[in-house]
Amino acid sequence: MGAALLYGQYLQARPHAFAIWVQLGHALKEAGRKEESLGAYERALALDRENADLLLSLGHVNKLLGRFDEAERYYSRSAAIEPLGPARGELRRLVGKAQAPGTPEPTPNEFGASAPPTRGAGSPEPPPHPVGYVERLEGTVVVGWACDPRAMGGPAKLEFRSGDAVVCVAETHMVREDVEALGFGSAPRGFGVDLSEVFDETQTEISIWIADSAWELEGSPVKIRHPQHRRPLPAEICNRSASTVADPDRVAGVSDWRLPNPSVRTVAFYLPQFHPFRENDAWWGRGFTEWTNVTRGKPQFAGHYQPHRPGELGYYDLRVPEIQHRQVELARRFGVSAFCFYFYWFSGRTLMERPIRQFADDAAIDFPFCLCWANENWTRRWDGLDSEQLIGQNHSPDDDLAFIAHVAEYMSHRNYVRVDGRPVLVVYRAELLPDPAATARRWRDFCRSSGLGDIYLVCTHAFTTLDPRDVGFDAALQFPPNNTGLSEYEGDLQYESSFVGMTFNYAESVTKAETFSPPMYPLVRSAYPAWDNTARRGHAATIFMNSSPPRYRRYLETVVRQTIEQQPERDNRLVFVNAWNEWAEGAHLEPDERYGYAHLEATRMALVRAAATPEERRLRFGAVEQRPLLVVIIHAFYLDVLPQILTKSASYDPQAHFVFTTPHDKVEPLKALLDGFAHSFEILGVENRGRDVAPFLQALTHVWARRFRYVLKLHTKKSTHRSDGDRWLSEFLVSIADPQRLSAIMAAVEVAGDVGIVGPASQVVSLDTYWGSNADRVRALARRLGVDDLVVRDKVFIAGTMFLARLEALEPLMALSLTTADFEPEEGQVDGTLGHAIERVIGIASSAVGLKIAGSEPDGQGRIRLRTEAVRDFAFAIPTLAEP
Repeated sequence: MGAALLYGQYLQARPHAFAIWVQLGHALKEAGRKEESLGAYERALALDRENADLLLSLGHVNKLLGRFDEAERYYSRSAAIEPLGPARGELRRLVGKAQAPGTPEPTPNEFGASAPPTRGAGSPEPPPHPVGYVERLEGTVVVGWACDPRAMGGPAKLEFRSGDAVVCVAETHMVREDVEALGFGSAPRGFGVDLSEVFDETQTEISIWIADSAWELEGSPVKIRHPQHRRPLPAEICNRSASTVADPDRVAGVSDWRLPNPSVRTVAFYLPQFHPFRENDAWWGRGFTEWTNVTRGKPQFAGHYQPHRPGELGYYDLRVPEIQHRQVELARRFGVSAFCFYFYWFSGRTLMERPIRQFADDAAIDFPFCLCWANENWTRRWDGLDSEQLIGQNHSPDDDLAFIAHVAEYMSHRNYVRVDGRPVLVVYRAELLPDPAATARRWRDFCRSSGLGDIYLVCTHAFTTLDPRDVGFDAALQFPPNNTGLSEYEGDLQYESSFVGMTFNYAESVTKAETFSPPMYPLVRSAYPAWDNTARRGHAATIFMNSSPPRYRRYLETVVRQTIEQQPERDNRLVFVNAWNEWAEGAHLEPDERYGYAHLEATRMALVRAAATPEERRLRFGAVEQRPLLVVIIHAFYLDVLPQILTKSASYDPQAHFVFTTPHDKVEPLKALLDGFAHSFEILGVENRGRDVAPFLQALTHVWARRFRYVLKLHTKKSTHRSDGDRWLSEFLVSIADPQRLSAIMAAVEVAGDVGIVGPASQVVSLDTYWGSNADRVRALARRLGVDDLVVRDKVFIAGTMFLARLEALEPLMALSLTTADFEPEEGQVDGTLGHAIERVIGIASSAVGLKIAGSEPDGQGRIRLRTEAVRDFAFAIPTLAEP
């Protein structure tokens, strides 16, 4: 009961501390004081009525007290908020417990779950599986998922009813991979419907049903506040993605991390048509640009993401230099190595060259680029008049020489992309040249005689799969989704009556990439984030269903990893992405309103994860023996505690470097405290935000380029909310900060080879036992790392965030683009902050690059044993009683 007493004392001073009321409830329940536990949970519920974990705990206690109706009520509320959580199973078990002897259990359906009861009177048959759940309410926005058993291949049509009146009809419109994983298929299952315009002040209770059925979604009805009380919409709903990242403009010390020495060069195709020019004015009207196409995109079926609207860059004009400056900044930050500009040459006449020339001539831009000659005729394809030619090609030997003389100026640029020193020139459709081999010879002869040297010629596989050697070229280039041989999408979509286009399944592209066998000739691999040319082709569009940033990350990671495996020469490792800014074709890495920066973030994470082999780590970070041994990063908040750490660290390797972080107002006192400190050190003044975690990321960014072999993370831990906080710090100092122990741990890690992060064995705890109030954030961060929800619960973490780490193990964490502004201001929180979530994610980040997290302990023979299993009895936290 000691913990309960401490929680009670804390709550006297801070009665609105939600997390402490919850922990008090846990402690009282463990002590057998169930009624008092119930009271503590109810006090917490008054502070947060939509917390699924808390409602689950209330259900547990009521069940223990034999109050099954109350338990069912709380379990139902929890399941409505988190329909895939444990409350669903508790409800099934509770129904079985309440049944009369001999009554059979509900029959599981093909998805392994019992069908929930339906609410509609007179329903002839219950649905064959759960039809959906209302997960939560955000102001006037109802969020959840649904599946119509009668139309499994397509979106579900929903009716929102006030009493007997249908006030709104909508359809599911978001891909939900968590629901798909349960076996419900890949059609859009999620919805986020704003009802602010469809009810008045007297119509606040809304029920949600599968249209034209007696099947009501679990968690329905909901009570909706009047619009005047509406809160801002969260980013992850209403056709937006939860995997977006923070605005990269907020670069306070963390998000300016750069991907080190990429193992491949990622080249993104770049369309230069986002500015007005004379020919477009004449052909389509004054002021026409690619944005004119983009803005006229219209949905072709329910839930169709059209039009695509740009994010931070807006509807830009490429004549403005600052736009290209920002494009380069974003590309660098997220791992794109170069742009490949489409180049439009028509027998001596060029179109849209101004942005390319501006890019090459701008001294403020220091970024690689190359050219792809778009050598087709220009027709009125956007108007559906493919046969009406606006400007055509007139290939001839003289034109070959005129063309190569023109582009040679670009190819001689210091930033031009080269392979083995040879400038790369891509031709979109080499098969349209009258004699491509003869053209290739002319180009090579001209470049050699002009002093440029040999060139590296690449033809795309946009429409053919020709062997490049047969036409005098050096390599071919995949151009997905063109020429990928995918089957048509089989989902049951409710198309517009005028739609005559085609739909394909993006997921099949990922599968094909994973089973790809390379040809006998040189082939440059490619990936694409999505494809939907509705903006250009209208009702005749080609649309790829089920694309998403996580699927694109998996696709690109596969292509990059295979390129690394199949191409030993690093200078030859090119991977193309289609595209940087093909907005009218729905293929863009640039941020948009729906996904934010998620496709860019997926690009960088794919590169990090794909280059995680031991050999690639050595190439990226340098040979281990040549790297500085150790950097010690210490967050010094409680300066009175720091001498305990300095006493230990005084005997570290003389070459060890120290970085101290401390709030700005403590910099001068810290300097005085470090007077006479023998090691080299730096002091970084930081904002008091994010506890020790945000300052650690800032310090790590600061020293990243020095490629230390190991990082030792310590902080002046007091844990003032605990009576045993001093003992907790002492355990860390003895277990990993002691000089002899630290040396032995580093030696053990070197021998193990596959261990990335080490803490005291007594502090390695199971994630599914010590979620705390962090489950949702942990899962969201794990998804951004590319780690599946289903394996997250099996991970371990080092409680207290003091550990030794290989630098490589922390690379995925740095790739998350977190900023100081993402962390909550310090208000005495003991759980539930971003810092607490990252504490649990550090080991997941290490696993994303194939490195384990382990605890260290003496083996009794003077050596260190590393153990990867969690400790059974953790003394410094109360277990989460049920998995969130």
